[in-house]
Amino acid sequence: MYDWLHALLKKIDYNRYLTGAALLSILFVGMAFMGCESTVASLVTPGGEVTRLELAGETANLRADLEGRKALLSAQIVALEAEVTAFNTNVELAVMELDRQDEIKLNALNFVSVTLTALKEGTFNAAGLIPFGIGIIGSIFGWAAYKDKRRTDGVLEEMKTPTA
Repeated sequence: MYDWLHALLKKIDYNRYLTGAALLSILFVGMAFMGCESTVASLVTPGGEVTRLELAGETANLRADLEGRKALLSAQIVALEAEVTAFNTNVELAVMELDRQDEIKLNALNFVSVTLTALKEGTFNAAGLIPFGIGIIGSIFGWAAYKDKRRTDGVLEEMKTPTA
């Protein structure tokens, strides 16, 4: 009886770096399809992170609180105005960060979508790929092949060396 599992594990062990590179590439592609929501640091809870919707809720609550305090504490209006300005700046920076993260994810998904559509329709043009993506994946596989070859050379050298 042929032990297919043993044969598979033997192949994986022989090409461990190429196998690792393939798994790493699958992980990178999988990350592109993950639907994780973008998050930023919470404005209310130190060390916490919030999504865009939670940020809007925190923003609404904090703005209402700040405006109420402004009406009640007219003697401290100058200090409160500075706090409102700082808060608005933080909100703008947080929204800009969310927009930046969403744009990065959108670009990655668009690239994968265009590539898959081109492959499906048979209009795939290798010259249209992003050189950076090809370079990274090629580098990973090249490094893995190099490491497998060096490991194989080491095993062959051990086999050539007579043992006492």
